[in-house]
Amino acid sequence: MTLPRWVINVHELLHIKSSKEINQIIRCLGISPIPLSIFTLSYQQIHEIHLAHHRHSATESDPDAYHIRGNLFLVILNAFITPEQSSIRWIKVNGINFQLGIDLLIKLLILIVLAFLGGQRFLWFWLFLRIVYGLGDIVFFRLVHHQKGEYGTFAMKIPNIIETWGGIIFGSTVIQATIHHDVHHKHPRIAAHNLAKARSYVISSPNN
Repeated sequence: MTLPRWVINVHELLHIKSSKEINQIIRCLGISPIPLSIFTLSYQQIHEIHLAHHRHSATESDPDAYHIRGNLFLVILNAFITPEQSSIRWIKVNGINFQLGIDLLIKLLILIVLAFLGGQRFLWFWLFLRIVYGLGDIVFFRLVHHQKGEYGTFAMKIPNIIETWGGIIFGSTVIQATIHHDVHHKHPRIAAHNLAKARSYVISSPNN
C-alpha cells in the first residue's frame, strides 16, 4: 500500500519543510506518487492549505471544511473528488502561476504516458488509487474532526487488532497520525511515531 505511506510522509514533511526545501519530484507530484487527477496541486499549494487547516481546524474558515463539515453524504462525495476540489478552489482564489502550470502539464503527461503503456490495467489501478485515497480522506478529515455531533480535533479509538493490522497494511505512521490526531494538532512538528509517547504530556499540559 504505497499510496497511504506516500501521503502520510508528505504530510509529515508539510510541518517541517517549505517547498524550497523539497526535491523537485516531490514538489511537483505532491500528495501522490502517481497523479490522482489532471487537476492536482503541487507541494507548495498543499503546504499552504494544510497549515491553514491547522490554524482553523474544522471551522468554516478551514480550507478543508468542504470534506469535514455538513451533510455526511456530501462530505463522502467531496472526499472522493478532493484532488479536483482543492485544485479548483485554490485556482479560483489564487490563479495559476508559472510553476503550478508547468507542474500540471508534467502530471498530465505522466498520466497520458502511463495510460498509453498500461491501457486498461492502468485505468483499473488508477481507479483503485482513487478509492483508497477517498477512503483515507474520510478517515483523516471527517472522522477525526467530527465526533458525537461536534466539530473539533479528536483522537480515534480503535480495537488493538485493527491498530496492529492497520500498521502492517498501511504502515504504523498512518495509524499513529490518525488515532492520535488531537495530539498532532496540538504539536504538529512531533513525528507521528512519537505521538503516543507524547500524549500524556501534551494533553495534560496546562500550556496546551
